[in-house]
Amino acid sequence: MTDGANRSARDAGGPDEAVRPSARLPDALRLGPVRLAVSDLARSLEYYTRVLGLEAGRTDDASASLHAAGEPDPLVELVVRPGTSPIAAHSRLGLYHFAILLPTRTDLGRFVGHIASLGIRFGAAESRQCTLSPFELTMPEP
Repeated sequence: MTDGANRSARDAGGPDEAVRPSARLPDALRLGPVRLAVSDLARSLEYYTRVLGLEAGRTDDASASLHAAGEPDPLVELVVRPGTSPIAAHSRLGLYHFAILLPTRTDLGRFVGHIASLGIRFGAAESRQCTLSPFELTMPEP
């Protein structure tokens, strides 16, 4: 597409101008754990350990931390909030999922076999990263 001066949209500062080098985060940057409000800590712990394979760390009556095997820092923190209920998708602003990146496709295949053996249904998820193979699991009610 060209403008009246026979310049392309890219030359004219149009929509194609958005092609820029990707920003790089500092190597020292570390993200903290995902904190989730749950109404039933025991049920949520069972799901995250049995299904996702995370290991329970510090746990008390009101919260628990979940870690990848052998890792000291938690990936997920579960915090009990009585009366917590699921939020309908797209009903409020917020973050409604988190991702766990498995190191290799072999690990991904092993995990898919694991959840299939548990009879857990899962489906493909949309990815804007062509190098990833995302899929979605439905988490238990909070």
